[in-house]
Amino acid sequence: MIIISSKGYKVSSESANLDPKNPNYMCPKCGCVYQNITDIKSLYDKHLETEDRYPPMLCNECGTELVDICEE
Repeated sequence: MIIISSKGYKVSSESANLDPKNPNYMCPKCGCVYQNITDIKSLYDKHLETEDRYPPMLCNECGTELVDICEE
């Protein structure tokens, strides 16, 4: 379920951090943001791992691949 954090961000109720201060990743489809990799369930799913790639970073809500929104 998508919830709104106290800072106004859309976050997944399945994330470890429900109140991100400076999100690093965002779902381009549903708009959920993620503070860091501990929030992203797909990274811990070994079934999604391929021979040449770690598991993908997928939105906990809609399964869309996340984009990095870190400021350089």
